[in-house]
Amino acid sequence: MRALVLFLALAVGWPTAAEAGRARPSRRARAVKGSARRVVTPVRRARTAATAPGPESFLREALDAIWAGRILRRGVTAVYVVDARTGEDIYSVHADDKINPASNVKLVSTATVLDLLGPSWRYTTRLFGPALDRAGVAHGNVYLRGSADPTFATANIEDLARAAAASGVKRVEGDVILSDHVLRDTLSSPRIAIKVTAGQANKPPTVTFEPNIPYIQVHIDAKTITRRRARLVVDSQLLPTAGEAAAAAVAVATPAAPGAQPAAAPAAAISSAAAAADAYDGARLLIKVTGTIKQGKSYTYFRSVRLRSTFTGYLLREALRTAGVEVTGRVRLAEFDAYTAEAAVAGWLPVELARHRSKSVEELVARVNKRSTNWLADRLLMTAGAEFDGGGLPSMKKGVEAMHRWLEKSGVKAADIVLDTGSGLSHKTQITARHLVTVLRAAAGFTSRVAQPKSLLDPSIYLRSLAVGGVDGTLRGRFRSEGMRGRVVAKTGTLRDSVALSGFVTRDEDVLCFAIVTNGNNWNARGRVRREHDQMVLAMQHYLEARAERRSALAAAETRREAARAAAVSQETSDAAAVSDSIEVMSVQPVRPDRVPAAL
Repeated sequence: MRALVLFLALAVGWPTAAEAGRARPSRRARAVKGSARRVVTPVRRARTAATAPGPESFLREALDAIWAGRILRRGVTAVYVVDARTGEDIYSVHADDKINPASNVKLVSTATVLDLLGPSWRYTTRLFGPALDRAGVAHGNVYLRGSADPTFATANIEDLARAAAASGVKRVEGDVILSDHVLRDTLSSPRIAIKVTAGQANKPPTVTFEPNIPYIQVHIDAKTITRRRARLVVDSQLLPTAGEAAAAAVAVATPAAPGAQPAAAPAAAISSAAAAADAYDGARLLIKVTGTIKQGKSYTYFRSVRLRSTFTGYLLREALRTAGVEVTGRVRLAEFDAYTAEAAVAGWLPVELARHRSKSVEELVARVNKRSTNWLADRLLMTAGAEFDGGGLPSMKKGVEAMHRWLEKSGVKAADIVLDTGSGLSHKTQITARHLVTVLRAAAGFTSRVAQPKSLLDPSIYLRSLAVGGVDGTLRGRFRSEGMRGRVVAKTGTLRDSVALSGFVTRDEDVLCFAIVTNGNNWNARGRVRREHDQMVLAMQHYLEARAERRSALAAAETRREAARAAAVSQETSDAAAVSDSIEVMSVQPVRPDRVPAAL
């Protein structure tokens, strides 16, 4: 009796396996709940096509396992996956948490640029001057006017000079003028390459520089050594113009008033004979090479040009001379309005002598998204904002405002996000994974929100601008397997504590749109975080394959059922026809008296 009571107590008080599974605490609820469901199955039944879990269940289990794994647990990872065509949610975790997607912001800025400027828009830099006489002489100043081209480089200035020479310009009797707007009318981030080559022992080294123009002067106070440790220093400083030097000299020569502080002596220009030739051209750059260099060694240094506008003017004048155009004047800075007014007083109006056009916006946007070029993303957005605002100088404020307008048009409220750049190179950015997917679907043409008359955005061009897995851009080294190569188009993103991957994964006509962003990760773990993101995308690809296989199986089963139904109908029709034929034969044949049964 005592044993029976003990047995009943244990049976009533001990929890079932299912209850134990539900009560077990979970660090990652999503992953543990899935495993608990799989472990506890009261009655095992044979799975059929109707009761077997679908591809969606396997995808959720796979993504849960990766999301709850050892690598991604140390940060916050937001994941949002939808069917790109229908917008149906496939998987979601932290999809509405505000995170920093790093360079995934370029998905928004490049869509804004394509929408406002169009894929065929180009930057144009023009050279203006007076109309040529019959001898090809321009009797007046020439003016370089740009359009804030961020790709305008030394080679483009040389092309512009050759185009001017090809148009018939032989001589310019005037100055080379441009404005001091470093964004609009100057080279983009120019630098000087300085090569220092050791000479004979105890002799100065040889110094060469590119570009070799009068803007640059070199002072060498270094020597070549053979035994001691060498230490070479290459520095730069601005030289005063002739006017500044003269004013400083006058100030030094003028006696100071009683009690006044003595004036400081100005820095003297190096190589005064060479400086006098072009002293009226403004400030120059002095390159000072000091220290020691070991015999047999050669080094190349890069230095800023300091005065970008003046440097650009010098470079243009030298390019014109190299192209065979004689230029008699100096380089100076002035606004375009002042230049046209000066021309009107002289009795002529400026005409276009030559022009340079940049690559198209389509090509520039592809460079931004495939290579994740930060400075170009910002400059393109600034240009788009300025063009939408009616022209004027580009600014980041105008660009961000344009980006907010595009987001509103695409279904994202500007008040719900924080964006302050076009490149994503900011730690202030706040946007959600759901927002990123909305942007991708809108820009890629899967929704009709941006399909408006004034929109210039071409979805196919936007899609082609993204990096292709295993093929190009920042995804060239990822998704290289046979089954994944070329099936992923996406944008990567990386900051100190942020890793992101957003885009599309495809299989035939099936397309998934996804956004995966991890914040709070360790910088040294970024490679491992990327591999986990890749595993998530691989799971999505397997899901698409399983979905396609299931669709094919269902289609084959339906085909078999249709064939069976058709065969049954055909058999019924055949049987009915046979009966009808028998009845018809019996109705037309007369009954012979000799065959009448005897009973009748």
